[in-house]
Amino acid sequence: MGSYVQTSPSFSDAKGVVQRYTPTGQIVWSADVDSIGYYDDLIDVAVNAAGDVAAVSASGNTIAVAGINGTTGVNSWRQIYNPTTTTERPVQVEYTPAGNIAFICSGYNGFVYRYTTVQYSGTGVFQWATVFSLTASDREPIAMMTDANNNIITAGYKIVSTTSNFDYVLVAYNSNGVQIWLNTYALTGFTTQNPDRLRSFTRDAAGNYIVTGESSNESFNNWHYRMVTIKYGSSPVGMEELSRYVYR
Repeated sequence: MGSYVQTSPSFSDAKGVVQRYTPTGQIVWSADVDSIGYYDDLIDVAVNAAGDVAAVSASGNTIAVAGINGTTGVNSWRQIYNPTTTTERPVQVEYTPAGNIAFICSGYNGFVYRYTTVQYSGTGVFQWATVFSLTASDREPIAMMTDANNNIITAGYKIVSTTSNFDYVLVAYNSNGVQIWLNTYALTGFTTQNPDRLRSFTRDAAGNYIVTGESSNESFNNWHYRMVTIKYGSSPVGMEELSRYVYR
């Protein structure tokens, strides 16, 4: 498990912490993922087949990526990822079958959010980072997974034209960071403000990808949303809206 611990009475500093427990709840080890003097908020961890751990933490305005020995809890390596945007925050991290570490993050430069996918080697060597759509608008990554071919599939949403008009995004990259396919979903609503926000992402036993979220306002005041579930696979499938409203 991973979280953070406050280290300053003024809330200005905290350290990321990863802990391993036995099946009966006894702690085995505790490891810090910390940048001294910065607020570190550990967001996600992943465990590979050997039991080693990858952790991603928001560290000040950067992202700390760490590899931790699963047996001893010792930090094997730690790197800082910080591209040209002002504030970076990780969302999810995964190991690929090849042993690399991939994560998705949101970068904010004071006006625009970026939807970025990043990959490091299992030993902490930066390999590549790619931003989904370089145009100036908001994009938000929600979830990711890897497949047997070391592809990285990410899911989120993007703004279209206006501040509350969003589309689902499902985009895949190969092990070299090259985009290999892209699916988007948008439903025409009552006005031009159609907030189609993807909220969850999973895969079934047959390898189909399934996304669910709120989609399109059904009243002028943007209070009512329908829930839409979409399955993407190798053959055409149906798509329906649930008739039950979700109230906010």
